[in-house]
Amino acid sequence: MNKHIKYLLDNQKWIIPLLAILLLSLFFAVRSGQPLLMGSETYHHLNSAQQISGKNFYYLPLNLALKFLPLNFLIIIPLILALTCLILFYRLAAKLGFEKGFTAAFLLLLIFTPTFINTFTTISAYSYFSFLVLLSLNLLQSKKWRFLGFIPLILGTFIDLFSILIFTGIFLIYIYINGRSKEKLQQKNNYLALIILSLMFFINGLIFKIPFVIGPFHQQSILPDLISDLGGLGGLSLFLLVFSLIGLGIAWKKKYYSFAYLFFPFILLGYILLSTQLIFYLTILLTIFSALGFVKVFAKKWKLERIKYFTILLFIFGLLFSTLSYLDRYTILPPTADAHNSLLALEKATVSGEVIFSDKINSEYIIYFAERPVAVTYQQGADISEKIYTANYIQDLFPILDENEISVLYLTPEMKNILPADYGLNSLLKNEKFKLIYSQGDYEVWVYNLG
Repeated sequence: MNKHIKYLLDNQKWIIPLLAILLLSLFFAVRSGQPLLMGSETYHHLNSAQQISGKNFYYLPLNLALKFLPLNFLIIIPLILALTCLILFYRLAAKLGFEKGFTAAFLLLLIFTPTFINTFTTISAYSYFSFLVLLSLNLLQSKKWRFLGFIPLILGTFIDLFSILIFTGIFLIYIYINGRSKEKLQQKNNYLALIILSLMFFINGLIFKIPFVIGPFHQQSILPDLISDLGGLGGLSLFLLVFSLIGLGIAWKKKYYSFAYLFFPFILLGYILLSTQLIFYLTILLTIFSALGFVKVFAKKWKLERIKYFTILLFIFGLLFSTLSYLDRYTILPPTADAHNSLLALEKATVSGEVIFSDKINSEYIIYFAERPVAVTYQQGADISEKIYTANYIQDLFPILDENEISVLYLTPEMKNILPADYGLNSLLKNEKFKLIYSQGDYEVWVYNLG
């Protein structure tokens, strides 16, 4: 074995977490001069954490963070979650007997995926979920702290109902691998955990109205959201996808890893039929298969070693290219500095309570920065948006605005690119009932005289 590879395997517990933090810090650094936290999901959670009630008590830690930390300092949350998840994974992998080579390959491949980067540079429900799952499993294995394991187990059920099913599946596998303990208390705890997960599925669905899948928080597209090279917000590289196909044929021969087959059709169908938000789970699964494929290719003896190393280098450069191309896109992901300035101007130019219309991608930013209600979000109001976009006459547009009490329109460069210049909304804004009160670059704020 190459001495460098051996050094990596022996010291991966600090090398890979350090590399992950440096990589995530690089992505934050390229956003210098604009809000460091990006993405609609981030601001959805920040908005939800503004007011704590009995139905969203699980936002209390974020609510406290908002009270004591400025916005840009909140990047410490995803960084801490990333580091903690990696440390907890190593502890769990050691207890479950995962191979060193697989663990290193899996984590190295995972931290370079846009899905991992997007999840752990934003305020993401799935980064929180990962932390809670790993913490719960680690605590439940501890003789001294095992009863504390039920706290993160319960909190992990408040993400969405799909995640409860994932958690239940993970726990069943955990019981099969490590839960056949002769210790009666351990056995009782395992079964109690399964009962709690089952009960929380119904309690959260019926009482707390937790969605089946959280989101969406962006315009969904199956292929771009899967393959990051096609321009998605997350996903994984095409090279990683190719190696996952190799790993698919290997996993069934490997102890423990064959369980990934049980999750694969469930998560893949969920991703295609329900929401591409499930790319987080799909990326983890495909990275497991990719790691198995990579280890197989690396460990196999080739007749021509140069071709072997050329193949591995090609894979590594392909992976790095995907990450670097995502880094380039990351700098312009909303909210940009210009968008931030326009949202602050929107707050100053309007009165509290005025309903704002904009594209649904802007809704969470408007609520957070401008502190104004919006007419359209990703979760609701899509029909209103479509009607406003397609209205060609004032007799079509004005009743929609009046009925929904929309008195302000916030236009962005992205909206202007999709709106026709000489007819439709752009043309109707010339009517005397509209007044332009802010214009900077391609950002505009129009006031509409209701009634």
